[in-house]
Amino acid sequence: MRTTTAGAYTINPVSLDVSLSNMIVDNTTLNISLINMGKNAVTSVTLSWEDNGVTQTPINWTGNLADFMSDTILSIANLTSGLHNIKIWINNVNGQGNDNSQLNDTISQMFYICSGPLSGDYTVGTSSSDFESLETALWALNSCGVSGPIVLKLAAGTYAPISIRTTITGSSDINTITITSATGNANDVQFVANNGGAITLMNTNNWKFSSLSIDVSASISNSFGFYISGEKNTNIEIYNCNINIGINRDSLFGIYVDADSIENLKNQNRQNYFLRRIDLTSYRQIMKQRNLKIHRIHYQN
Repeated sequence: MRTTTAGAYTINPVSLDVSLSNMIVDNTTLNISLINMGKNAVTSVTLSWEDNGVTQTPINWTGNLADFMSDTILSIANLTSGLHNIKIWINNVNGQGNDNSQLNDTISQMFYICSGPLSGDYTVGTSSSDFESLETALWALNSCGVSGPIVLKLAAGTYAPISIRTTITGSSDINTITITSATGNANDVQFVANNGGAITLMNTNNWKFSSLSIDVSASISNSFGFYISGEKNTNIEIYNCNINIGINRDSLFGIYVDADSIENLKNQNRQNYFLRRIDLTSYRQIMKQRNLKIHRIHYQN
């Protein structure tokens, strides 16, 4: 790089520099762009890659990429349905090993390949489940959408916080998405907040949460069992859940609905949130409704 007389910067390309970009999946085919950023022509490239941490057969390309900014698109593989964490990197250019700049030689991305929209009950949380993790199940929902009601049945265990920030394609008042304990016992499935929301809902619709335990008590401050934010949350139902928020911290909340969500409820003149049979282990926090932000939210016993 050098400075011109006008004070602008220009880039002095190196002799041999191949860049990877634009990793996309067309239906099930994984494609990537190969770009010549250097001064010399590129006639061969070897790409190494891995899928979900498993090394795959290298891809060998031959051709002729003219100097500086010419490109070609390579088809890497046909991917099966499911979650794929793809990493691709360059390890040989023109038979000379690495090129002159390795800063643009590696690219990573995650994809979920769909076989169709989801519908019905799915087990979650073990190696033999329909989805090995809740993260994978949420990837599938976001990528594939739904064609009927969904129930995600979580295996017993402790789960990391989740954040749901979009409405799932195909969901509706009828095609709801339920996250629940597989046993029906709230004590078997626990979400733990760590200075944030254990379950965050932002501008999303048509979710139900039942038979779950939410633990906020170990957080230091500003943590929430359920954190509901944004102006477009509708058809959210929380029931048969145990929420532990401790007894001595004013900045820990069981269910927190921010001002935008409350105002949206007022504007619609609708009761969008239904909280049934919630057991908050700190009665003190139930009484402090200004902190819980439970305006227009109704407890049904």
